[in-house]
Formats: sequence, C-alpha cells, structure tokens
Amino acid sequence: MLDGVEYLVSSISFDAVLKFLRRLVDHTSESPFVLLVSVSTKTMKEQEIKNLEREMEVLAF
Repeated sequence: MLDGVEYLVSSISFDAVLKFLRRLVDHTSESPFVLLVSVSTKTMKEQEIKNLEREMEVLAF
C-alpha cells in the first residue's frame, strides 16, 4: 500500500511520481500481489487525478 502520494508530488514532481507508480504497477501486475494507492482528490489537480486513473483501476470509498 502506498499512502501520501500528494506529499510525494509536492516534494518531487507529479511526472516523477507518475513514472514511479507506472513501474510499481508493472511489477505488481506480474505478481500475485495487489498494489493499493491512496490519493486525495481534494489536494491534487484534476488533470493529475485523470492521469492516475488511466494507469490504475479506481476504487472509490
């Protein structure tokens, strides 16, 4: 589970975090594990959220 994506984006950059998440998704898709990423839609730009949604399956709670 990865929590605090917003913090990573503010510390590094969205592009770097997206690249990192793509690599994690690739690695976990070849394994029996599940990758959970917690993101607050209130603290990120709409375009950034859309980019993340394209990369992963969305589970809303």
